[in-house]
Amino acid sequence: MPPNARITFTCLCFSLSVSLNAALPELSSIEPLEFDEASQRMVARGDARLDFGSTRIQADQITYYQAFSIADAIGNIAVTHEGNRLIAENLSFDSSESIFSVQSLRTGQWPFYISGDRAGGTVNQSSIENATLYYGNPSPLGLSVSTQELRYEDEGPNEFVYVDSAVFRVGRVPLFYLPGYRHSLTEAPYLLEVDGGSDNR
Repeated sequence: MPPNARITFTCLCFSLSVSLNAALPELSSIEPLEFDEASQRMVARGDARLDFGSTRIQADQITYYQAFSIADAIGNIAVTHEGNRLIAENLSFDSSESIFSVQSLRTGQWPFYISGDRAGGTVNQSSIENATLYYGNPSPLGLSVSTQELRYEDEGPNEFVYVDSAVFRVGRVPLFYLPGYRHSLTEAPYLLEVDGGSDNR
């Protein structure tokens, strides 16, 4: 199994899947922390950092609701987990339900990189809206796929990406269109399963 083929999506999902209850989170910032005892809410501003386990969230502002194990972050967000990195503008993570949502995201590692307007879901199922999947480093002549929705699903031993209304491009030039295809992250990187025609084969 190509180890890097899975990193693009596991960075997005698993870096947010570590339960905040599993390790005592550490919240810090340049400005003094604000704490509301009644609501059990802590607010950090100015190079705010929330560390729990091997995961770190950095942002302009982080609000952590201790009673509900919910973290909200806004502005210049960077999530790092075991060498993987996700960049976003807004983030919300509910560790009790393992549900996350992010906006204006970029993530990935060779050979796949992803950008999108919004993403959300769980560890096993997530989706990215208005997504672009780059094969190799994003560049003026790079190969990419644009889609309104890209879905990731962990189906036991196999992991798949489902793409609807896919437009393949070299740089900004569209090459061809597919109504949908499935990409296995546990097989050859450029093996696609395409649905088309009257019998979907």
